[in-house]
Amino acid sequence: MAEDTHGVDDAGQVKQPAPKRTDFRSFDQEDIDNWFKYHAPSVDQLSIYGELRAAAKIFAETINRHVPAGPDKTAAIRKVREAVMTANAAVAYAPGIATTRHC
Repeated sequence: MAEDTHGVDDAGQVKQPAPKRTDFRSFDQEDIDNWFKYHAPSVDQLSIYGELRAAAKIFAETINRHVPAGPDKTAAIRKVREAVMTANAAVAYAPGIATTRHC
C-alpha cells in the first residue's frame, strides 16, 4: 500500500500552505470616477490608438489565417480585442501623454 505523502515535498519536509493574498486594492471614488468618465483623446493619443489597432489587426489576421476554427480561435481573437481595449484605456488614463485635445 502506498504511503500517504499529501503535504510532504520530495525531500520529506512538510509543505507549508501558500500564503493568502492580502494585497488586494480597495478603490477610491476618484479612481472609479476617472475610469467611467469620457476622456476625449489628444492628438498624440489618437495616433497611439491607431498604431495599437493596426498592430492588433495584423495579429488577429494572422490568427485567423493559421488557427483552426473553434473555441480557442474565438478566445484568441477576443483576447486580442481585449488587449487593444485595455491598452487604449492605459493610454487614456496615462499622465504625461500630451493633453492637447482633438476637437
